[in-house]
Amino acid sequence: MKRVRPTGILLWKATARANRDYTVARGTAHLKQIDHALRNLRSRIEHLREQLSELQTQISHLRFEIKDNLKRALLSKLVSERLKEVPGIGPALAQEILDRCYDGTLESLSRAYLYVRGIGEKRQLAINEWVQLVKSQLPTLLNQDFPKKAEIIEYYQARITRLERTKKSLEEKLSELYAFQRQVTEKVQWLRTVSPAHFARTYQGDEEARDLVLRYLLGVFPPWGEAPEWFKRLLEEFG
Repeated sequence: MKRVRPTGILLWKATARANRDYTVARGTAHLKQIDHALRNLRSRIEHLREQLSELQTQISHLRFEIKDNLKRALLSKLVSERLKEVPGIGPALAQEILDRCYDGTLESLSRAYLYVRGIGEKRQLAINEWVQLVKSQLPTLLNQDFPKKAEIIEYYQARITRLERTKKSLEEKLSELYAFQRQVTEKVQWLRTVSPAHFARTYQGDEEARDLVLRYLLGVFPPWGEAPEWFKRLLEEFG
């Protein structure tokens, strides 16, 4: 029992010294700075990803709006010019349908009997058949020229181009930040391999642990040296 007690005390003292020396080592100080900056870097990356997602949503929405507005512009022309040609409709009834129930969609014409007097089963059936005919022709007609087509495309394409230019810039920045994050992670990986146990083994004469601890005591760069560019940028931009 008398021999165990001193051994236990010495082990406790060696462990306490190793923990203390590890805590105040230059490598530990650098690692704390780096980890703080890396958290900020990850936050910046996440913010850029959210911005990109929002931009993509806006672009997708505008592309949908182009198609929807082109379709509405074409239908406006077709309905105003050709609805009166439907058997049993004529100009006066066609105008009343346009005024009372047409909302820019072909589907609204299928409910004409609900809003326009004089639209019975036979006339509604004729309208529905015409609607189906127009639907089958739409893909072809949309590829042709019609009023307001050029203006609609120009208006929306200008907005989409601006958003895509911004999106490309953010993608390039995000790619660069990912590369920088990988660089920093690789540069500091060796710091994360060092623990108080290496200090303790050094005090016990372990040469391999000693070499690592001596490097760790200097940290990313020695007190008399100049900080590497990646370290300076990390702390300046994200520290």
